[in-house]
Amino acid sequence: MKKRAAVFLPMLAVIAIATALVRAQTPAAGGGQGTETRLPRVVGEVLTSDTTARQIKVKTQDGQSVTVKYDEKTLLRRVPVGETTLEKAIVIAPGDVGIGDRVIARGPMAGDSVMARSLVVVSQTDIAQTMLREREEWKRRSVAGIVTAINPTTKEITISLRSQPGGGSLIIAAGGEVQFRRYASNSIRFSDTIESNFAALKVGDQLRALGNMNTDGARFVPEKIVSATFQIIGGKITSINTGAGEVSITDIQTQKLVTIVLSKDSMMRRLTPELLNLLEQQQASPGTQARVAESGSSVQEKIENLPPLAIGDLKTGDAVLISSIKGTDPARATAVMLAAGVESYLKKQAARPGFTLDLVLPGAF
Repeated sequence: MKKRAAVFLPMLAVIAIATALVRAQTPAAGGGQGTETRLPRVVGEVLTSDTTARQIKVKTQDGQSVTVKYDEKTLLRRVPVGETTLEKAIVIAPGDVGIGDRVIARGPMAGDSVMARSLVVVSQTDIAQTMLREREEWKRRSVAGIVTAINPTTKEITISLRSQPGGGSLIIAAGGEVQFRRYASNSIRFSDTIESNFAALKVGDQLRALGNMNTDGARFVPEKIVSATFQIIGGKITSINTGAGEVSITDIQTQKLVTIVLSKDSMMRRLTPELLNLLEQQQASPGTQARVAESGSSVQEKIENLPPLAIGDLKTGDAVLISSIKGTDPARATAVMLAAGVESYLKKQAARPGFTLDLVLPGAF
């Protein structure tokens, strides 16, 4: 779990950078940029820079490639990370724009290109430093768990701390000023999370909050909350599309076909008999749950430390478990994690009346 946090959570910094860049284009009263701020804008990451041709290639937030052109009239400026105005911007030359920098360009659009009248830049180095600070902050000042109760009146969220020995619960007091974000159903990238609110939370959600614990350790006051509704799907692979990075399975619960998208961010592992035994204990009677909880963090680490699998390592007929973000289309899911080698486990579980795949696999954060 901790390793996935290192992948996802620092992307809050990138989201904040994009927001800051947009705000930096909003002039203060009397700034005289009203016409400019009404022009179309392109926000994204620099892929290539050609000073001779006077253009850069930018990957936008929705994954599109846009050509940003400029000339001697284009005003290029760099702002520090976190700045929301242009007060501390400095004028730069085209050669100062580097690969990986985040930019916002404003100007007339023509197809997939923009003739920039202004170009605001945040350097890749500043971004990396900000992400490192953010990562360390989330390590020091965050809690995570499963939402077990929600009180809309008091804005309190109760979570179960499954990684804590013996379990336990914690109240998240979210009545103050809190930044909410939520995973998109078709992406496991934290950079693709969307703005959210308290009302979007559901019992059963996985949640991570950044903030401070009160003195008695019973309540946590958050500054930021990230959440998602995760699901576990199990079944046998019926077909594999290596080119598309997809496998189809027959869902053991619904007996319907589900297409599983395997992105470069998906974690793929083949489980050992030891780990399968621990998963079976998680489906055991309530009396064994405390013992399982005590080993919960080690289970996560053991799974993540297994050798990675590739889609080419899978074959038709393999039994798999998939952890994914629950979306609106039950016939399609993007894998956060795919666990192979679970034939005996699924066979035992499917024979149990009322079987549900209530597992906490790594990859949520």
